[in-house]
Amino acid sequence: MGLRGQGPTEPDEAHQIEETLGSSIALETKSIGKNTSLDTAKLNIIYTNIDSITNKFSELQTLLSTLVTPPHIIAITEINSKHCRYPLQESELHLDGYTLFAANVGIKHLRGIAVYIASTINVTQVQLTSSFNENITISFIGVVNHFTLSVVYRSPNCTSSNDLELIKHISEIAKLNNGDKLIVGDFNFPNINWDSWSAPDGDGGSERFLDCLRKNFLIQNIYNPTRVRGTQTPHILDLALTSDAFVQDIQYLAPVGFSDHCTIHMVCEWESPHHPTNDPKLNYTKGDYSGFRSYIIDRLKDLTTTSDVEQASNALNLIILEGTHKFVPLSKGNTWKRKSNWNCPIDDQTRLLIKRKHRLWTRYIKTQDPATHNNYKITRNAIKQVIRNQEKAHQHAIAAECKLNPKKFWGYVKSKSNIKNTVGNIKVCDSNGKPDIIVDDELKSNAFADYFSTVFSHEPDTEFDKLHNINYEYNMSDLNISSDTVQEKLSNLRIDKSPGPDNIHPRVLKELHDKLAEPIAKLYNLSLKTGILPEEWRQSTITAIHKKRQ
Repeated sequence: MGLRGQGPTEPDEAHQIEETLGSSIALETKSIGKNTSLDTAKLNIIYTNIDSITNKFSELQTLLSTLVTPPHIIAITEINSKHCRYPLQESELHLDGYTLFAANVGIKHLRGIAVYIASTINVTQVQLTSSFNENITISFIGVVNHFTLSVVYRSPNCTSSNDLELIKHISEIAKLNNGDKLIVGDFNFPNINWDSWSAPDGDGGSERFLDCLRKNFLIQNIYNPTRVRGTQTPHILDLALTSDAFVQDIQYLAPVGFSDHCTIHMVCEWESPHHPTNDPKLNYTKGDYSGFRSYIIDRLKDLTTTSDVEQASNALNLIILEGTHKFVPLSKGNTWKRKSNWNCPIDDQTRLLIKRKHRLWTRYIKTQDPATHNNYKITRNAIKQVIRNQEKAHQHAIAAECKLNPKKFWGYVKSKSNIKNTVGNIKVCDSNGKPDIIVDDELKSNAFADYFSTVFSHEPDTEFDKLHNINYEYNMSDLNISSDTVQEKLSNLRIDKSPGPDNIHPRVLKELHDKLAEPIAKLYNLSLKTGILPEEWRQSTITAIHKKRQ
């Protein structure tokens, strides 16, 4: 016998779905991109075999929007399509508020895996020695201990050599000395009887797999059928293997779209460290620029005339920065970072259809009644049609406004063609030549700074190569910068750009262009006359742009 997990709680099916999805009337629509409140003492995990995510991504977003608690982890297997003219791209998998880890995306003959981790959780991807080709392993840094998640897909046509690599992969994870372990995925062992932990005679692959779980003292937590196709016998193909009994609750929801694998919702005990809160930002859109203008006029009267360029630059910057903090309010909390990405809120009728779909699925799994299955398919198709109509309406609205609002159009195109990737672990060598792996973000930043500084030219401060004397035929006339020229440039600044090292936002310069033009012009002319540039004008911010796989 093997180790059996706690398994799901057993309320009636209507109450169970109600607890997971919430009341269709009272529940406010959750936006995946919002900074929703997450319980740091528990991990909410969603797992499913989606059987091609290309035509089910909108339905996945709809499912996530109906959940009472946003999941910390979304694990999906078989994301590639079996028959598709164009290979899947990672940009098609983007979800706001989550960090994406993907494997074998768009690769022919491989099914692919996608794992979404809430962006408030610090994680790092783990590289193991086994060559099992369909897995993603991630390590979480907790308050008390670490937590390791491995998402696996084993093909039903898996070779015996790949089965051995799977066993090696599971054993390697089980032996990691870093806290709790969860291995979840589609293992495709339909012949295993999990009540008795046994396999039919002659099924060597299933026997070796069971023997691996016993030797590593792993608990199997899934005991309800997870895959049903037509009139075939339901099977437990998707498993959740744990190193300890830390899975509190497991619920079986309906498949996403036309997939025949159910969606598994798990709650695990694990305390994540509190993510550092973002500092409040200045809200330039709500600035009192009329008062700021009067303030600038009064302060400029007190500005003394000086021939020191550095002193004049610092005095002007100080006036602008003091006025900015006085007349530009701070944003409340972290609202500056909240962006609603769900443009088609789910109406109450659609929520009721989604709940009905989940109830019909659980009822069909228990009864295998053809009439119930038929009602399930009717409800599933109705939901799919509603979601498609909403998506089409959203796309038509963007197309209709593309000339008036091209930024919105190209933003939508970019969201479908680009993806933001975080910088992964960096392999470096220390001073003794010993290889090391950098995980911390600050240490990564320092490593890049050290690397790029090595290519800088180091020249002496006093010694220069003598330049050849050149006779000029024409002499350049004295250059004088007028306040009108400066005012024109300031009035055309782009306010969507970030401030430079002086921390003066372009929105402030543009709003006060008529009052700041004269003192800035005087500063330019003083710099030209003395041949000295202010210190801040000689500084710049250099950002290393990470290119994935390079």
